[in-house]
Amino acid sequence: MIHAVTGTTDYVKDKKFTVSNVESGLFTGTLAEELDASLSYDWFAFYPYNSNVKSPAITSVSFKVGGVSQTGNNSMSHLAGKGNFPLYGKVQNVSGTDYPRITMKNVASVVDFKITNAATQSITVTSISLTVPTIINGKFKFDFSGDEPVLTSASSSNSDTATLTVDGGSAIGNMESADFYMAIAPNTVAAGESITIVVNVTDGTNSGSQTFTYTHSSDLKFSSGKIKTFDIWVDPTF
Repeated sequence: MIHAVTGTTDYVKDKKFTVSNVESGLFTGTLAEELDASLSYDWFAFYPYNSNVKSPAITSVSFKVGGVSQTGNNSMSHLAGKGNFPLYGKVQNVSGTDYPRITMKNVASVVDFKITNAATQSITVTSISLTVPTIINGKFKFDFSGDEPVLTSASSSNSDTATLTVDGGSAIGNMESADFYMAIAPNTVAAGESITIVVNVTDGTNSGSQTFTYTHSSDLKFSSGKIKTFDIWVDPTF
């Protein structure tokens, strides 16, 4: 938790707050200073906890965003703020006599690949990769003091490709569908630029894949905390 008097950037680090009641979403901790009842405050929260996070502009430490794995078809449990899904939240202009109520959001953008099996045999998705013209996977520093978090690449090994692996996926029958959710760093693909999606599957005996390339006539925006869905009909080559 971090706070500042509304309209200032004199940030005070309140260190670690922990969940004390899951059902009510109540977090508890000890503030670094006593609040002035005559003032209003801006509040910022970040997960996972890191002692080096001292302001909404996180420049002293980087966090992994992108990729990860999904267990089974249609599961969203891996989006719940762990691993490569840091969370942030803020609320501004809160009276010094009131408790701040903060809605936490994913820093990452989420891509939903809705896979429909157009093959005659059943298939099981094993992985999906997405390639765009900018960096979407790796370590990032970011600033969430503004309306939208701004991410900055923090490693030369970062990539323009993110891969979602699927563990324990179940077979998808002919003309049946399943959803698979990938995390990527927020970005905008400009009009006229292309993205590439590769879907890897197995039919239980053989492995196959299919590649899809899309070029959009308008900007394609992958926003922080939002889900972008692609409907993909797969008839792979084995």
